[in-house]
Amino acid sequence: MDLSECTIENDKELLNHSIKKSIRNIQTTVKEFEKNSVECLLCQRDFKIHNIHDLVRIYSLVMHCLTYHCTTVERLNEEDIFVVELFLLKFVMKSEPNDIRAIILYSNNSNERLYKESLSAQLTALFQTHYADKRIAFNCEQDIESLLYKYYKKLEELKRTEIMSKAEYLLLVLYVRREYERFQRLYGRVKKDNFMYKLGLMMNIVDENTPEVLRLCEEYDKYVGEKIEHEKNNTVNNTHKNTENNTHKNTVNNTHKNTENNTHKNTVNNTHKNTVNNTHKNTVNNTHKNTENNTHKNTEELETFLRYIDKKYRLELGEMFDFFERSPSIKLWVSEKTNLNHWEECVKMWSKNRSGRSNYVDNSMIDLCVKYMKFEEGWLIYNNSFGANTSGFSRAIRLCATALRISKNTKWRNRLLEVISDIFEHIENINTIVILENLFVDIEKLTVASFVKVVSELQERLIKAKIDDETVDTILRLYYNASATNGDVAKKLCRYSMDFYSKWSKSKKRFCFFTRKTEYDTKIYSSLLGICDNAKDCEAFYRVCRAILRNETSINREMCRRLENFHTRNCKNCIYKHQQVVTVKESRGFIFHLFE
Repeated sequence: MDLSECTIENDKELLNHSIKKSIRNIQTTVKEFEKNSVECLLCQRDFKIHNIHDLVRIYSLVMHCLTYHCTTVERLNEEDIFVVELFLLKFVMKSEPNDIRAIILYSNNSNERLYKESLSAQLTALFQTHYADKRIAFNCEQDIESLLYKYYKKLEELKRTEIMSKAEYLLLVLYVRREYERFQRLYGRVKKDNFMYKLGLMMNIVDENTPEVLRLCEEYDKYVGEKIEHEKNNTVNNTHKNTENNTHKNTVNNTHKNTENNTHKNTVNNTHKNTVNNTHKNTVNNTHKNTENNTHKNTEELETFLRYIDKKYRLELGEMFDFFERSPSIKLWVSEKTNLNHWEECVKMWSKNRSGRSNYVDNSMIDLCVKYMKFEEGWLIYNNSFGANTSGFSRAIRLCATALRISKNTKWRNRLLEVISDIFEHIENINTIVILENLFVDIEKLTVASFVKVVSELQERLIKAKIDDETVDTILRLYYNASATNGDVAKKLCRYSMDFYSKWSKSKKRFCFFTRKTEYDTKIYSSLLGICDNAKDCEAFYRVCRAILRNETSINREMCRRLENFHTRNCKNCIYKHQQVVTVKESRGFIFHLFE
């Protein structure tokens, strides 16, 4: 195909130039082959192309003619077949999108989805009307057969496979069609370069054939080693050749100065001799060099061609361009591609099972987004999930916290605050305790600035919300754990805790929680004592102690330990110094001692 004759058309003009021209070239060439007496509609009539249905009709008739009507086959333009086939696969091949944004938009647009499914069914039926394979094609994975593969099989049947000069086009088609058995049968027969090795590796990664992947990795390392050694030898030979030429040139110049006549004669003879020798030598060297560079040149042409048709027809061939790049470590490349393949399989599974109004699949997919560090995709799923629930909010918190810790981008802190805002809009329908515990687990590794920002937002929301004793106990326990491990935020958490205590104590006086003392009273006071001690805030500590005595709160062993810790740290040379254990029975007297 002459790329210089092609221009970029819009969608409405896709069939007007290049595709039409390609299928007509194929049709015209096939008609010129020698035929048998089998009835063939392609050879009996002329068909015009107005739409994609006409293209499929001619495509199937060409395949029928090539398979059953032709007795001999000559060279076909493989690029024409390649372009037409990939173009048709866009409309017929079962869609397995691996882009989450595209899946969400596709799922939300039922009209587009139904149109594509209907068009695919029509084109498949049209193909099967005009082409029927007499043998069952066990290894055909798509609803329409591959014309390029049928062309190769016809050449193989006639024992003329050498006519196919660009086997890489067929391998690429088989890769796109995910026809592993056919691919492997041909792949073993082609000469391999960097592109071919990576194409084979990727096909085996997709098929999860680990032994073959390892074998090809070893072959690739050997191939790269030999190439480096060859380039090194060429460098040494060129250096040696230049040295010899310079020495010879100096000798000739010196001889010319000493004996002009004899030198002139010898120079003429030597020049003639050298010209003959150099011509022969250059011919041999150039032949060898052209043989080595031929594969490289073909690879460059293939890359240029693929980039052109990918841009022109939006064939989504982007992943293939990575095959052209040299990799310093093939094992690292394989590892990255394996992870990418696993991710794409997860996306396909999620897409197939995302139906109804169930949140389970979306929640699990957000976990996978965190695992594979696809944070933007996870955020997109969260924003398009079917409903608000405890599990979904917990996963969104983990997503934002992990993304913030890894990327250091403040947009994830803002998104985390947005999730907290969403939580309080649906606080009546979720388990606040579970979300609070998950939140503090996920934010404990953030920077101090981010941690304080998140906790401040949480505090502001909680202090305005109607919460019960269990929630107060949970948040104070989490504040205590955070203040014990992070001294930089202890004073701020102490201030927040005392604000909670003020609200809680006022609520109890108004009987907004429980009308009698509960098990949470002791836990709440215990957490408050620990937080005040961690913050080294004696005034707040004494305030809590007075409240314990005033309200006749039950004291447990944990509260005694926190009283001991405070006493040991703040009361020097005290009569209680040597008595390290304070019993529950004497705890109230011990509190009075602290006031002294």
